[in-house]
Amino acid sequence: MKNVVGLIIRIVLAMLVVWLTSVLTPGMSVQGGFGTLAIAALAIAIIQHLLATLTGLERSGLAKGISGFLVTALILFLAGKVVSGFNVSIIGALIGGLVLGVVEMLIPGGSFKK
Repeated sequence: MKNVVGLIIRIVLAMLVVWLTSVLTPGMSVQGGFGTLAIAALAIAIIQHLLATLTGLERSGLAKGISGFLVTALILFLAGKVVSGFNVSIIGALIGGLVLGVVEMLIPGGSFKK
């Protein structure tokens, strides 16, 4: 039961981070409400995991410098391509990579980390 509650909290935090990033980032928008937010947060987590597993590249926003920023931007852009209602332009992904790094620093708990 404790694991389920922790998972729910991480999903809600991830949804909050995605929503806040989309509000603060030109070129990024979420249409469709909570369902789209949940799917976008899940897609970002899955893409992050696949990239880390297949390439060894870790996404951690500002903590990894330019490479972490670019990987974050790539993850946001790819998530925008696979999630209906989550729209991310190239410029939006680049700005969103920076914004996401700052937002994740402000919201404790490492919302996209295991």
